[in-house]
Amino acid sequence: MYQIKYPDEADKSVIIKCFPGIFQLEEENRERVLTAYHTVLTNSTFTTLEEIPFSAHCTHYGFVDHVNEVVDLGLHMEEYAEKKWNDGWTEKVDREELLLLLLLHDIDKPLLLSEGYTQDIPHGVLGAMLLKELGFPNRIVALVATHSPKSFHHVEDPMAQILHYADLNSADHIYMLIHRRPFYFG
Repeated sequence: MYQIKYPDEADKSVIIKCFPGIFQLEEENRERVLTAYHTVLTNSTFTTLEEIPFSAHCTHYGFVDHVNEVVDLGLHMEEYAEKKWNDGWTEKVDREELLLLLLLHDIDKPLLLSEGYTQDIPHGVLGAMLLKELGFPNRIVALVATHSPKSFHHVEDPMAQILHYADLNSADHIYMLIHRRPFYFG
């Protein structure tokens, strides 16, 4: 399905240019994120991250733009909750792990959107397998595996909620641009 590929400095520079949020991560996590993105790109049929579409039916809006929107929205949501909700909810959110989750939630899309990949693997599962192999925390692996609205199971975790609303807000924005029914309407 994929083979782990480690990026060189030029590869890292290209990935960081696409996903500037990577700079906010601790070095060990930054290296794992760079390896994850390099692995999916080099095992996909795409030659650059910028040419990867948001989805098979929305090819004019980019995967990179979507991931960056989700990162921005998710971090803003967490900051708002931390300032306004003094109920202990945000104490369960580790900012480093949240950033990892937001950056990596769709890590399997370049593979799933590539020619020759089976649609029998649900979105999130292949990404979770890769992240587990790269040594990411189990919390991140589980949340990536179950973040899709089509998932049969959803983890009860504040970070899952942040990702859910950030991801679907971005997706609804994209779907409205192409005159497609947003997730909001079911």
